[in-house]
This record gives sequence, structure tokens and C-alpha cells, in this order.
Amino acid sequence: GHERRILPLFTFSIVIPAYNEARYLPATMASIQRAERALGEPVEIVVGDNSSTDATAQIAADLGAIVVPVEDRCISSVRNRAAERASGKYFVFVDADDHMSENLLVEVKRVLDNGLDTTLRELQAHRREIEALPDTGVPGELRRELGEDLATLSDRLGKEDFYKHTADLNSQLTHL
Repeated sequence: GHERRILPLFTFSIVIPAYNEARYLPATMASIQRAERALGEPVEIVVGDNSSTDATAQIAADLGAIVVPVEDRCISSVRNRAAERASGKYFVFVDADDHMSENLLVEVKRVLDNGLDTTLRELQAHRREIEALPDTGVPGELRRELGEDLATLSDRLGKEDFYKHTADLNSQLTHL
């Protein structure tokens, strides 16, 4: 038999945990919709409503979001339950009082299309392998020699705009 693979309908699912965020949600949703227009393709917006007592769920639904009611008072549970309902290829988690920059989704898609996710996985795997080397002999020398490069890489990956340096990260991986 042939295995059928179902592709996601959306590249991005925006997941928003919310508790009594009626005051902030319209501006957050508007910023996501601007980013969606800049991307030029629809995104899925999923709001995990954490038993709000205000109009959060209604506002989210009126603005086109899928609303997932969650009674657990733990924010990670709310995020996870909303993410379970999301169907995009990639998830972007946004707080209900955040504002997404207009070019965020365009930039992230460009980076992902250029293979950054693969590059990052490879970099992390190499870093773990090198850090696991013994401290003595030739492996220890290699570990010390690459220590500065690994520290630079870890520092760069910790920065918010690391994805803008894809080519540099690829060359750094090749160097390592």
C-alpha cells in the first residue's frame, strides 16, 4: 500500500495563551494580521483561553482565531493545549499582550527555507560531541582549540536576531 502524507494547510500557526486579555488581544491580533499580509499567505491563529472571565474568547473568535478553552491554570498547559489544536508546519508562540513585527514571519520563513533548522541541529550535535570529548590527549587539544569558536557560536545563537546570520552560521559549521 501507499502511505498518504497530508501536508499542513498553514506554514505558521500562531499560538497565544490568554487569560483575561480582552484589553490587549485586538492589538496583538492586528500585529499578527499585518505580519500575515506581509508574508502573503494565511496563518492560523490559535488562542488558548485559560478560563477568562472577560471577553477574551469572544474577541479572539470575532477576530478569526480558533479558541481552545483550557481550565488548567498553568500557562505551559495552556500553550501546549492550544498547540495540540494547531495544524501549521511551524509554531510561533506569542503572548496576548505582545506585538509581532510586520516582517517577523517573512524573515523566519526565509531562514527556514534556507535550511537554518538543519544547520542549527547540526551545530548543536557537533557542540555536544565536542563537549563530550575527554580533557586529555588529542581529544582534549581539539576541545580546547574549538572552545572559543563554540563559545562564539553559542553566544551568537543566544541573540534574538541570530537567524539573520544564516550564511555566517553555515560557514562557522563548515569551519568546525
